[in-house]
Amino acid sequence: MKKSLSFIACCIIPAAMYAQTDWHIAGNAGTKSGTNFIGTTDKTAFNIRTNNAVRLSITSSGNVGIGTKTPASKLDVAGTITGLDSYFGYRFPVSAGTSGASYSSVGYGLTFTDTTANYRYRLNDFSSMISFRSGGFDFNTAPFGTAGAPIPYTIAMAILQNGNVGIGTLQPADKLHVAASTTHDTPVALIENTGLTNLSDGVFIKAGSSTAAGNYFVAFKKPDGAQIGQIVHSPFNGVLYSTSSDKRLKDIIGASQKGLADLMKIIIYDYTFKSDPQKEVQTGFMAQELYDIFPQAVSKPRDNNEPAEKNPWMVDYGRLTPLIIKAVQELSGQNEKLKRQNNDLEKKYEAQQKEIDELKAMLISQNRQNIIDPKQTASN
Repeated sequence: MKKSLSFIACCIIPAAMYAQTDWHIAGNAGTKSGTNFIGTTDKTAFNIRTNNAVRLSITSSGNVGIGTKTPASKLDVAGTITGLDSYFGYRFPVSAGTSGASYSSVGYGLTFTDTTANYRYRLNDFSSMISFRSGGFDFNTAPFGTAGAPIPYTIAMAILQNGNVGIGTLQPADKLHVAASTTHDTPVALIENTGLTNLSDGVFIKAGSSTAAGNYFVAFKKPDGAQIGQIVHSPFNGVLYSTSSDKRLKDIIGASQKGLADLMKIIIYDYTFKSDPQKEVQTGFMAQELYDIFPQAVSKPRDNNEPAEKNPWMVDYGRLTPLIIKAVQELSGQNEKLKRQNNDLEKKYEAQQKEIDELKAMLISQNRQNIIDPKQTASN
């Protein structure tokens, strides 16, 4: 009996003691997180092996390595990571994954699914995503949505493999291609310098050659591709502003009836702008008055109910050139007429002067004869 008890004490009691400190593959009960753990108690790394090779390593500093025994950061993976819908973060998770056959994407507020190009809201919020396409990127935005609902992404910007950037278009034809359908007072692009000083410059255009002219700085085209104007590098370090004026594009009605009489009706003013604190004196026209005389040079506001500061009447001073030239032509015609009249008068004067000279010569001749033969003069 004593021998049996001794065997039990030797074999069973230690087993009971080990049951409190060992971890079993069938599970453990009554463990305490403060005292029971798997790991090391010194600066030795904790490694997990398969096929006698280290697959996961946790260093003494807490860095975790998968496929590497020397992780350089909190998580260091030496190899690829595959995940249908992986997300990182706490309150605002960033997701990475692939939906169906589409390219991989990274974004906020979305859930990837196994159906082609189908994304759903991960939470009640906005969503945005960068997707990878044929060596480039698509930048997608979406409105506020409900968790679980499909996301109606809009591709706001695209960068192609060749470096072309498109805003509002998926196939930018140039290095920067901006396309949009806007309404009144909503321009496609706005460049704003907020410096608010006389040195707060806007756009600089650098193009062409330093030794030869002819390149376009700006070209203006209609939606059908027809070019209607341009700013060109002209010789002698200048620029030429031109608008379409090809005879082949026009149906000619006849010579203009506008001219000197209309030009003489235009009143030229000296004035200052109300908004100019320096009150520098300017010289020019009043657009409303000019419109009554030569409307082609005036642009009326789109909406007369808007204040003048926002949508004023405008004058294109260059459009007055034909009127000025026509007036000069009329003046030249009048001048030529006066020249002809003057020439006629000069000819008449010369003829009259000749007659006077001839009469003078006759009188002088007669007077000389009277002096020479006074009897003959008396008899006459």
